[in-house]
Amino acid sequence: MNDIKSQPSARHLISGPPAGYFLVIPQGQEQEAVSLATVLTAVLQRWRLIGAAVVICALLALVVSLFMPKIYRGKIVVAPVLESDQVGASGVGGALSNELGGIASMAGIDLGGDARKQEFLATLRSMGLARDFVVAENLTPLLYPDLWDAKAGTWRPGVKIPTLGAAARKFADHHRAITDDRKTGMVTVTVDWTSPEIAARLANDTISMVNDRLRGEVVRQSDSAIQYLYRELAKTSMVGVQQGINELIEQQIDKAMMASVQKEYAYKIIDPAVVPDVKYSPQRILITSIGGIAGLIFSLAYVLLRRPPSAARQ
Repeated sequence: MNDIKSQPSARHLISGPPAGYFLVIPQGQEQEAVSLATVLTAVLQRWRLIGAAVVICALLALVVSLFMPKIYRGKIVVAPVLESDQVGASGVGGALSNELGGIASMAGIDLGGDARKQEFLATLRSMGLARDFVVAENLTPLLYPDLWDAKAGTWRPGVKIPTLGAAARKFADHHRAITDDRKTGMVTVTVDWTSPEIAARLANDTISMVNDRLRGEVVRQSDSAIQYLYRELAKTSMVGVQQGINELIEQQIDKAMMASVQKEYAYKIIDPAVVPDVKYSPQRILITSIGGIAGLIFSLAYVLLRRPPSAARQ
């Protein structure tokens, strides 16, 4: 009995501040399991509503896609024509770049071909070309069919007639796309239109116009450069410089001649646009799938937000 009395009591053992190491068991995992089970229960209880929402939204998306106009894509693939690819191109520029670089630059002669591709691409993407293309193809009435009276051949009374700039921007932004593949060097021009024939024709005509424009500019620049070089030739008496200028003149004459006869001056057609027999859009399967997914998301949100308070507290 004395030994028992001499042992410290249980209250004495736990009295005082806690000391040592403690293991705290979190309660979050149990709460998360309960919450997930509650969500799954709510979803299973309302599966008919969720399924009906998915089907209805998918059908609505399908109906909307049926009323969307069919769009066809005309596609042409071209490659920029480099200086070395042109028949009659010579290496005069590289040999004379040090001796006559100043005279050549003042005459507007480019002794290097690195900038040719960027110049061609900038011209192809320019709004100036888009405006001229809209005028040449008479696209303004086709771009605004709701404002144009096709039977009368004039704009509908009381409508604001679109400007050439607005028509060019609409064509460049919504109908035409230009892609430059830097790995292969190929350039792809696509035109989307409701008519497959017009889509293919406009894609091919875009390349034809940029080739014609750049070819004409080269001929004019060569004529101007030749006139300038002849004036410089008359000013100098140095035989070496005279020979170099004569070679530059010959180069410009060859350049103008080749530009005049070479139809594909800037871009060589690799794969011309053909009339597409399959529509590009609308992609009804994709639209229907997106509608079904949207219905699933909205229905799940509705079911989870409309849970009874008692279910939310479980």
